[in-house]
Amino acid sequence: MNIETKIRNIRFIGELSKFRIAPPGLVFNCLKACLDDFSHHNIDVACNLLETCGRFLYRSPETTICMANMLEILMRLKNVKNLDPRHITLVENAYYLCKPPERSARVSKVRPPLHRVHVHRGKYGQIHLIASLTAGLSRYHDDFSVAVVDEVLEEIRVGLELNDYGMQQRRIAHAFPGGVV
Repeated sequence: MNIETKIRNIRFIGELSKFRIAPPGLVFNCLKACLDDFSHHNIDVACNLLETCGRFLYRSPETTICMANMLEILMRLKNVKNLDPRHITLVENAYYLCKPPERSARVSKVRPPLHRVHVHRGKYGQIHLIASLTAGLSRYHDDFSVAVVDEVLEEIRVGLELNDYGMQQRRIAHAFPGGVV
């Protein structure tokens, strides 16, 4: 059989396993057969199978251990065999698709309250909400409402000085809260 037919069939088996029509054992048997003779077409077939249903099987509680073992065998074979760069890339892509590397959570910037109030994004109907929010925050931060008004006036002044066409809509929004001139 040619490679396109093999890949089409193995992707079909992978999709069937994701819908729990084909049992996971069938996928593991196909993967084991490819890993037993890890060369040429079998590398392509194994990688396509892992790309299709590998992550699903790795994340499923009942097949996590078996899939982790298969992925470990795959990486050992990649390191032992003398593969061409295309096959190395295929194997690494399939492996990291199934088992992405651990990374730390993103740390978001903590912005001061003044920078969290974007007046220029508000609509005319929201002016009373922005004013209410500003008044509410000024109870806890004494200079907040003054700082908001100062910031709006400063934005208008800078916008007029720069006269940047891309900032025109923002200038209008600052000067005329409804955006209507």
